[in-house]
Amino acid sequence: MISKDVTPMNLYFEDTDGNNDQFREETIANGSQIKVTNDNKLQYLNSLARFRFAERMQNEIRWILLGLNEIVSLDSFIIFTESELELLLCGSSSYTIEDMLGGSTISYDKISATETKMLNWYAKAVKTMSHDNRGRLLQFTTGSSLLPSGDFSALNPPFLVEFIMEDFGGFPTSNKYRINCICLKNHKHYERFEKSLISAINNGSQEHFEHFQKTDTPFAFNK
Repeated sequence: MISKDVTPMNLYFEDTDGNNDQFREETIANGSQIKVTNDNKLQYLNSLARFRFAERMQNEIRWILLGLNEIVSLDSFIIFTESELELLLCGSSSYTIEDMLGGSTISYDKISATETKMLNWYAKAVKTMSHDNRGRLLQFTTGSSLLPSGDFSALNPPFLVEFIMEDFGGFPTSNKYRINCICLKNHKHYERFEKSLISAINNGSQEHFEHFQKTDTPFAFNK
């Protein structure tokens, strides 16, 4: 949808209840009167994600939190980020380094000497990072620390490595317009490349954070 013309889709800022297409709910104020265009489609997707995963489920989430608070005080979770909490509750999939590297593809048929260097640095960093950090790398790239049944071969689209040459010395980012894709930035030295990769997967890249700070909703459809 992000890369397509939405004009013929005749969409508005509203959602169905999943069982009855005739019953529609607005995802923003006066959403039934606001048509989705190529200019506002990202806002539409963000509002749809927020509505489906937060507003529509507000009552259910409230009861889950009340029940959880009976077992463990919710204050205990304050020290965790949402990514750390997911890893704590769900764990990560079991796979080898060879599985991860073998399940990764690159976005070009031919790559330059610099891109080959970056790919080799990436492979070296994956081999030397801890199991927890490999889980965070998977989470950073795909949105989840768990793989589908069938491991990396079942990811759709496949786990993709891209090279961004313009932002020299920058942090890696997940792709805003394609899921399961990590964008690597070039560095002068391997040590700086590795440090920026570890920092990004543990804290989120600054570029990624700033992009979604600009949205007017707490959810950002990926991406």
